[in-house]
Formats: sequence, C-alpha cells, structure tokens
Amino acid sequence: MPSKIWELIREQFTSARMVHGLTRDQVISRVYRTRNRHFGSTIYGRVEVPPLSLTKACDATFFQFYYTYVDGGEVQHIFGWGHPALIRLLSYNQTALYIDGTFHCVPTPFYQCIVVMVHDRGSKCFVPCMYCLTTNKSEWTYWHTLHCVQATTGITMDVGTVSCDFERGLINAVGDQFPEANIIGCLFHFMQAVRRKIQKLHIPGEEVTGMMLRGFLDSLIVIPHDRIDPHGINYVIEKFKSALRKRGTEYSHAKWVEFWAYFRKTW
Repeated sequence: MPSKIWELIREQFTSARMVHGLTRDQVISRVYRTRNRHFGSTIYGRVEVPPLSLTKACDATFFQFYYTYVDGGEVQHIFGWGHPALIRLLSYNQTALYIDGTFHCVPTPFYQCIVVMVHDRGSKCFVPCMYCLTTNKSEWTYWHTLHCVQATTGITMDVGTVSCDFERGLINAVGDQFPEANIIGCLFHFMQAVRRKIQKLHIPGEEVTGMMLRGFLDSLIVIPHDRIDPHGINYVIEKFKSALRKRGTEYSHAKWVEFWAYFRKTW
C-alpha cells in the first residue's frame, strides 16, 4: 500500500535534525504514478505483466489470456490463469472434464470464477487446470470462456465427457465447443437448484423434505428423456401423494402445478 511505503521511508530517514523533502501526499501520489506506469492504469492490465503474471516460483507463465467482448451492449471481460504443466493434461485423448463456477470468492468487478478440472489418470483425481474470472454468466460468457481454454491448448483438446451444472447456457456452450463429448449433469447442482425453486414457491417444508428423499424427484434422472414427460412426472406425483396420505399430510396441488410447469420448461 502507498501509505505503508510512506511510513517505511519516514521511519528510515527521520532523524533528530530537520529534514526537508516530499510531503506524505506527494510520496503516495508518486507511488501510484509509478505503479500505473508499470502495470497500466486499469486493474485488467496489472495481471498481464510480471510479477503478477508468473507462477510463485517465477519459472512459468500463470496468466494465460484476457478476452473482451460485447454482450447486450455492455463490455464483458474474461481472464484465464493456469499452470502450463497442468494445462498439458487437457490435451490427452478422451479426457474427462468437470466444469464448475463459484460466485462467493470473486473480486470486484467480476461476477464468477469458472474452474475447469480434468481427470488425471496418474493420480485418479480431478485436477484444476484453469481458473477463469468473468464479469457475466450468460451463455456467451461460457462459450467464449471455453473457446479461450481451447485456444490455450492450441486447439488440441479431445474431450470424452464433461460434467457440469444443469444450467442451460453452460450446457449449450459445452455442446458447441465439445460437440463429440458426452455431457453429464451434476446431481448435486440439480437437486440444489430444484430445492431452491420449491422453497421459492413457499411449498410447506414437510413437502419439500419429502420430495427431496431418495426415490422421488431424483428418480427422474434415470428415466429415458422421452419418457420423463408425462410418464415419469406422473409417476413421481402419484408416489409422492401416496406417501403424503400415509402421513396425513395434504398435497399443495396449486403450488406443485406451478413447480412442474417450471420443471418442464427448465429441465
């Protein structure tokens, strides 16, 4: 921090005699000008040059790309980081990817951090290869992010499967960028999203808990897609109503009709 630099210099050069020099504000202003001259006047330019662009050991480039595009009339930004040794894992044959996004640990002005992980056949673990900060979460954001990840590998990725959230924009982008890959939705994210919607409709808590039990809503993920509506949904509804009757609980018909309309449209 410029103020800490000022305190350090003052402690080193202050003595019993009177010393005439720059004021505190002048020193801080000079620190800001020097930093901007080296890193650039925007936060986007500062990560592109050393030392922030390098790995901790300063032996490789950690910063990989900075992409700008316009979506809905607004300028959007995407940054990508990754260790070269881990990025090479993305170029193996028939890789298994896991793509996830988080919103709770991103700096301003970014909206989310997309993490691209790949299954390492040696350790048999999913290894995070790329970290991407984005200022949006639209389908175009995912499309450009995955395209930049591909470009980082030299367009050498041969993807077998992709596991990701049940988010339409992300699924569409994955399908465009990796058309030969099998897309596997994450059950945890699916159940989490559905639970949030049920609670938003103010369905009684006892019914929410019951629908989340094994054998009810989750049974729809093992039914062939063309059999989910209406056969699979009707099966879940009747089984759920029967379970509620045994407990002496009334089925909130109007609210569940609204939920199943959402389910058909979204999933």
